[in-house]
Amino acid sequence: MKFSLARLCFFVVFVGAIPLAQSSSGVATVSGRVLTEDGHPVSDASVYLASLNGVAVGRPAPVTTDESGVFKINVKEPGTYVIHAFKPEAGYPDVIFAFDLAPRKALRRQPINILKGQSLSNVDVTLGPRSGVLHFKVVDERTGQPLATADYKLCQVQAPENCVNSRAVGEFDTSVPATEISVQISSPGYSKTTYMEKNRPFVTIKPGEDRTLVVRLSPTVTTH
Repeated sequence: MKFSLARLCFFVVFVGAIPLAQSSSGVATVSGRVLTEDGHPVSDASVYLASLNGVAVGRPAPVTTDESGVFKINVKEPGTYVIHAFKPEAGYPDVIFAFDLAPRKALRRQPINILKGQSLSNVDVTLGPRSGVLHFKVVDERTGQPLATADYKLCQVQAPENCVNSRAVGEFDTSVPATEISVQISSPGYSKTTYMEKNRPFVTIKPGEDRTLVVRLSPTVTTH
């Protein structure tokens, strides 16, 4: 599944992180498990460490958990890091923007201080409430044919400052937090529309929900 943004909701909990003897190689390691809220291991989840030591350029290449949810990350540079874990196809995207976190959901990322050659074990990451996925089909109202381009703005109704704006092809998927979401869609040469559901200008997304929204746009009337 392709997501327009790598982005809903996980909580990082460090359970009894144990520093081990320093390695003579000078390369530090961090290991632990990725778990669901009820304690089940999550296989094929992606995990990476984000440095707090300076301005990061891009997202570090993640490692993948094994069938027991176990991960191990090598750290070349000592410093302070926070750990990210995500599995978008299961409803757990990487929470980077405020939009990705549902209202009243706290994101706890405890910093990890890593020394040169140090190894930390039992660093568990607990994935939190799941997001939903919206499949958009933006079509011409007259013909029903998909449009080549769609500009969209999604905002949380309860926290309207938390929005995401982007451009995609006429059919696209994106993850959204489990809350009420307003949807505005436009396309070059077509009027902007607000998606309505049950006469309300927003859609309500449940954790783990997977929905398709068909948005019909009218061509802009031009005068000569």
